[in-house]
Amino acid sequence: MPANAVNLGIITSDNNVPASTTVLSSNPVTTVRTGTDRQTILQIDSGFVPIALPATVSIDAIGSTITVSAADIGRFAVGEVYFITSTLGATFVQITAKNTGTRVLTVATGDAMGLNLTGTGGHLKTISSSGTLATSLMRMKIIHYYITNEKLLMRREFGVPNVGLRDSIIAEHVLNVQFNYSLNIVDANGNVAQPTGTITNTEQRLAVRQVEVTVTVESPKTIQGGLQPTLSGTTSTSVRNMQFRQALQPTTGG
Repeated sequence: MPANAVNLGIITSDNNVPASTTVLSSNPVTTVRTGTDRQTILQIDSGFVPIALPATVSIDAIGSTITVSAADIGRFAVGEVYFITSTLGATFVQITAKNTGTRVLTVATGDAMGLNLTGTGGHLKTISSSGTLATSLMRMKIIHYYITNEKLLMRREFGVPNVGLRDSIIAEHVLNVQFNYSLNIVDANGNVAQPTGTITNTEQRLAVRQVEVTVTVESPKTIQGGLQPTLSGTTSTSVRNMQFRQALQPTTGG
């Protein structure tokens, strides 16, 4: 990605979030439960066939609009998130307006996620060389998991057509969620790195091989003495997608 671009890792983790942490673009403002983990996953929308954008006629000189074909304009909606690549790099944009008649998609600054930057040094302007380079476009989904102060485990999807984002309740009476990441990284002595509760750099994002999640819940009803029993469960999964190559898998042979 070009300099100053927003870096969206395939997995972005927040370990034991501090008090008063709020969820991006929440209205009314939603506060994350103190001491819980959050996780954001970047995902290609497999239902969208990528589009090739020809040079000189697709992206304007300041990187604020994208012109698509008459056959493709109907595939787009305001609020969606796209990943655009060229020989110079790549960037993310969010659609802020759509004109079906002119087949123009606007990616103006001030979008809800802070992805768009136009003008001098703008991301789209840079990777398209002011619109003179051919580019390719694919639709993305950004999935965010968190627990609210009301003990609700939530799934927030960014890039939803026409509304921008959507919240879904996964479970109630959730006290805590903790993520742990096993990495394919060794030290100078060849020892495998210990699992970590947070991912802080590109090397770690590329090296994720397994994700372990521990969920702690409480009973919805009190029992004798006014107590609410709690229960914790842990599971792990190997990660498979475009970035996590060499995922841990069973092998055969002696």
